[in-house]
Amino acid sequence: MTSNQEVLRLYIKEVDPHGYDRSASDEEVLQTSMDYSAEVGVDIDDAARSLELAAQRFDISINDLVAAATALNVYTLCGLREALWQLERVIKVVRQIEGNT
Repeated sequence: MTSNQEVLRLYIKEVDPHGYDRSASDEEVLQTSMDYSAEVGVDIDDAARSLELAAQRFDISINDLVAAATALNVYTLCGLREALWQLERVIKVVRQIEGNT
């Protein structure tokens, strides 16, 4: 069964054919938290907590989540909230396919 981490890496490769599948740096995590807090008008600590909760839901590291969301933001120019929603959809679809095979 494909792990959520592997799903995200495969999805990033679809978004970026050059294979941007590394973990995000601490600076990128901070920047993504800042971007998210600015986008939705919340405190940066709340934004950081939301990333942590999303990473727990996906069962991946925060850095992997940020790397995936950052790749989506860069290549589709969508907001972080949209990027997280798209990633969640991809993981659910892969899980459904694996459950039916």
